[in-house]
Amino acid sequence: MKYTFNIWFAILIIYCSSANALPFEKIDCLKPKYLHNDIVLEDLHYTIVSKEYGKEEKGEEIRVVPTVALKWKDRWIVGSDRGEFGGELVDIGPNGKKVKILSDNIKGIYNLDVGIVVLAGLSHLVSSSGRMYIVSENDSKLTFRILFELDSVPVSSWTTNSGELIVNTSYGSTVLSKNGELRRINCNGMKYSKQELYSPLYTYIK
Repeated sequence: MKYTFNIWFAILIIYCSSANALPFEKIDCLKPKYLHNDIVLEDLHYTIVSKEYGKEEKGEEIRVVPTVALKWKDRWIVGSDRGEFGGELVDIGPNGKKVKILSDNIKGIYNLDVGIVVLAGLSHLVSSSGRMYIVSENDSKLTFRILFELDSVPVSSWTTNSGELIVNTSYGSTVLSKNGELRRINCNGMKYSKQELYSPLYTYIK
């Protein structure tokens, strides 16, 4: 009797796993070629006060050269990623004034149909987390909100010719569509190991 129960239990587990293993859409998500201009990034440097011990003492003022930057209207939106020692998204206005928008490890900044989308996250020791923000302008001030929580830190990203955003994590690939929906995809043979669906924290209304 116990042996029979174990067999049926194993069959049930396999069935449930198969039901959740939804096939992912296959799309063309080749990475476009682009040039990285380090001279521009150097020109967009800013200064912060260190809050962590590392190469700098706590409270020491340090010069930061951003790792990513986006020219938007008459300003620059730049971001940095210093690993476990933090990062931030900074608005550089037309007059050169520099204002921090948010604190996070910034991985990418994109101007899309849904708005300015920012990818961020950190992988450290056994933990890995990722976030997708949307930045908007209110009375000449840039504000942000979380668009989606990701399953882990973004490791690469790019936009397609159709204006969608490809985001790759250690679990595979997702695409942010032009209407603001996020879905898993089969990108160049990559597959997910997690089966739960994303839960949007923000729905874009055009």
